[in-house]
Amino acid sequence: MARGTFYLYFQGKQEIFAAIIDKFREEEMQLMQQPIQHAGSQIGKDWRERTNAAVSSWFEFFSRNLDAAKLVIRDANMIDPSAAGKREGVRRAVRSLIAENISRMQDAGIYDRKVSAEMAAHFLQAMFEATALSYLQNAPKHDLEKLTEQFVEFMLHGMLAR
Repeated sequence: MARGTFYLYFQGKQEIFAAIIDKFREEEMQLMQQPIQHAGSQIGKDWRERTNAAVSSWFEFFSRNLDAAKLVIRDANMIDPSAAGKREGVRRAVRSLIAENISRMQDAGIYDRKVSAEMAAHFLQAMFEATALSYLQNAPKHDLEKLTEQFVEFMLHGMLAR
Protein backbone atom coordinates (compact mmCIF):
# COMPACT_ATOMS: atom_id res chain seq x y z
CA MET A 1 0.00 0.00 0.00
CA ALA A 2 1.33 3.43 -0.85
CA ARG A 3 2.09 5.79 2.03
CA GLY A 4 -0.53 8.29 0.85
CA THR A 5 -3.20 5.58 0.73
CA PHE A 6 -2.18 4.36 4.18
CA TYR A 7 -2.77 7.80 5.65
CA LEU A 8 -6.30 7.86 4.23
CA TYR A 9 -7.06 5.43 7.06
CA PHE A 10 -4.90 7.03 9.77
CA GLN A 11 -4.22 10.69 10.54
CA GLY A 12 -0.74 10.02 11.90
CA LYS A 13 1.57 7.75 13.82
CA GLN A 14 -0.29 8.21 17.11
CA GLU A 15 -3.49 6.94 15.49
CA ILE A 16 -1.67 3.92 14.03
CA PHE A 17 -0.15 3.15 17.40
CA ALA A 18 -3.56 3.44 19.11
CA ALA A 19 -5.06 1.04 16.56
CA ILE A 20 -2.31 -1.52 17.20
CA ILE A 21 -2.79 -1.28 20.96
CA ASP A 22 -6.57 -1.54 20.70
CA LYS A 23 -6.40 -4.56 18.40
CA PHE A 24 -3.87 -6.33 20.64
CA ARG A 25 -5.95 -5.54 23.74
CA GLU A 26 -9.14 -6.75 22.06
CA GLU A 27 -7.52 -10.05 21.08
CA GLU A 28 -6.12 -10.51 24.60
CA MET A 29 -9.60 -10.00 26.05
CA GLN A 30 -11.04 -12.55 23.60
CA LEU A 31 -8.35 -15.03 24.60
CA MET A 32 -9.25 -14.52 28.26
CA GLN A 33 -12.87 -15.39 27.50
CA GLN A 34 -12.01 -18.80 26.09
CA PRO A 35 -13.00 -21.61 28.46
CA ILE A 36 -9.50 -23.11 28.24
CA GLN A 37 -8.17 -20.11 30.12
CA HIS A 38 -9.98 -21.18 33.25
CA ALA A 39 -7.42 -23.88 33.94
CA GLY A 40 -8.56 -24.38 37.50
CA SER A 41 -12.30 -24.16 36.86
CA GLN A 42 -12.91 -27.91 36.84
CA ILE A 43 -10.33 -29.42 39.12
CA GLY A 44 -9.67 -33.04 38.35
CA LYS A 45 -6.92 -35.35 37.26
CA ASP A 46 -6.38 -33.40 34.02
CA TRP A 47 -5.70 -30.01 35.69
CA ARG A 48 -2.12 -30.07 34.44
CA GLU A 49 -3.26 -30.59 30.83
CA ARG A 50 -5.65 -27.64 31.14
CA THR A 51 -2.83 -25.54 32.60
CA ASN A 52 -0.60 -26.57 29.69
CA ALA A 53 -3.34 -25.71 27.20
CA ALA A 54 -3.93 -22.30 28.77
CA VAL A 55 -0.23 -21.38 28.85
CA SER A 56 0.25 -22.74 25.33
CA SER A 57 -2.59 -20.61 23.96
CA TRP A 58 -0.96 -17.49 25.41
CA PHE A 59 2.48 -18.34 24.01
CA GLU A 60 0.88 -18.99 20.61
CA PHE A 61 -0.92 -15.64 20.79
CA PHE A 62 2.33 -13.82 21.61
CA SER A 63 4.17 -15.73 18.88
CA ARG A 64 1.58 -14.74 16.25
CA ASN A 65 1.60 -11.13 17.47
CA LEU A 66 5.22 -10.71 18.50
CA ASP A 67 5.80 -7.30 16.93
CA ALA A 68 2.59 -5.91 18.40
CA ALA A 69 3.38 -7.50 21.79
CA LYS A 70 6.81 -5.86 21.86
CA LEU A 71 5.30 -2.52 20.92
CA VAL A 72 2.49 -2.73 23.46
CA ILE A 73 4.51 -4.13 26.36
CA ARG A 74 7.84 -2.35 25.92
CA ASP A 75 7.07 0.90 24.15
CA ALA A 76 3.48 1.86 24.95
CA ASN A 77 4.29 4.17 27.86
CA MET A 78 6.90 6.10 25.90
CA ILE A 79 4.85 6.58 22.74
CA ASP A 80 1.43 7.31 24.20
CA PRO A 81 0.93 7.82 27.95
CA SER A 82 -2.83 7.13 27.62
CA ALA A 83 -1.97 3.69 26.24
CA ALA A 84 -0.44 2.76 29.59
CA GLY A 85 -3.84 2.96 31.26
CA LYS A 86 -5.45 0.77 28.63
CA ARG A 87 -2.64 -1.76 28.86
CA GLU A 88 -2.79 -1.86 32.65
CA GLY A 89 -6.54 -2.51 32.50
CA VAL A 90 -5.92 -5.66 30.46
CA ARG A 91 -2.99 -6.71 32.65
CA ARG A 92 -5.20 -6.30 35.74
CA ALA A 93 -7.88 -8.50 34.17
CA VAL A 94 -5.31 -11.17 33.27
CA ARG A 95 -3.86 -11.09 36.80
CA SER A 96 -7.34 -11.43 38.24
CA LEU A 97 -8.00 -14.49 36.08
CA ILE A 98 -4.66 -16.03 37.11
CA ALA A 99 -5.36 -15.31 40.80
CA GLU A 100 -8.82 -16.90 40.52
CA ASN A 101 -7.31 -20.03 39.01
CA ILE A 102 -4.62 -20.16 41.70
CA SER A 103 -7.29 -19.83 44.41
CA ARG A 104 -9.26 -22.70 42.86
CA MET A 105 -6.15 -24.84 42.83
CA GLN A 106 -5.49 -23.94 46.47
CA ASP A 107 -9.07 -24.86 47.39
CA ALA A 108 -8.53 -28.22 45.68
CA GLY A 109 -5.34 -28.80 47.68
CA ILE A 110 -3.08 -28.67 44.61
CA TYR A 111 -1.35 -25.35 45.38
CA ASP A 112 0.03 -24.31 48.76
CA ARG A 113 -2.20 -21.87 50.65
CA LYS A 114 0.87 -20.06 52.06
CA VAL A 115 1.34 -18.49 48.63
CA SER A 116 -0.68 -15.34 48.01
CA ALA A 117 -2.76 -15.87 44.86
CA GLU A 118 -2.52 -12.16 44.02
CA MET A 119 1.25 -12.00 44.41
CA ALA A 120 1.72 -15.24 42.49
CA ALA A 121 -0.42 -13.78 39.69
CA HIS A 122 1.93 -10.77 39.51
CA PHE A 123 4.99 -13.04 39.45
CA LEU A 124 3.56 -15.33 36.78
CA GLN A 125 2.40 -12.48 34.55
CA ALA A 126 5.76 -10.71 34.66
CA MET A 127 7.63 -13.97 34.16
CA PHE A 128 5.41 -14.89 31.22
CA GLU A 129 5.74 -11.53 29.45
CA ALA A 130 9.51 -11.37 29.87
CA THR A 131 9.97 -14.99 28.84
CA ALA A 132 7.64 -14.76 25.85
CA LEU A 133 9.23 -11.62 24.45
CA SER A 134 12.81 -12.67 25.10
CA TYR A 135 12.49 -16.28 23.95
CA LEU A 136 10.31 -15.62 20.92
CA GLN A 137 12.46 -12.73 19.77
CA ASN A 138 15.82 -14.45 20.22
CA ALA A 139 15.21 -18.16 19.61
CA PRO A 140 16.11 -19.17 16.05
CA LYS A 141 13.26 -21.67 15.96
CA HIS A 142 10.31 -21.24 18.25
CA ASP A 143 9.57 -24.50 20.02
CA LEU A 144 6.33 -23.44 21.68
CA GLU A 145 5.65 -26.92 23.01
CA LYS A 146 8.98 -27.04 24.86
CA LEU A 147 8.58 -23.45 26.02
CA THR A 148 5.12 -24.27 27.41
CA GLU A 149 6.35 -27.47 29.04
CA GLN A 150 9.26 -25.69 30.75
CA PHE A 151 7.14 -22.72 31.83
CA VAL A 152 4.45 -24.93 33.37
CA GLU A 153 7.06 -27.16 35.04
CA PHE A 154 8.72 -24.10 36.59
CA MET A 155 5.34 -22.63 37.50
CA LEU A 156 4.25 -25.81 39.28
CA HIS A 157 7.50 -27.04 40.80
CA GLY A 158 10.06 -24.24 40.72
CA MET A 159 13.64 -25.40 40.83
CA LEU A 160 13.50 -27.62 43.89
CA ALA A 161 14.86 -31.13 43.49
CA ARG A 162 12.21 -33.73 44.13
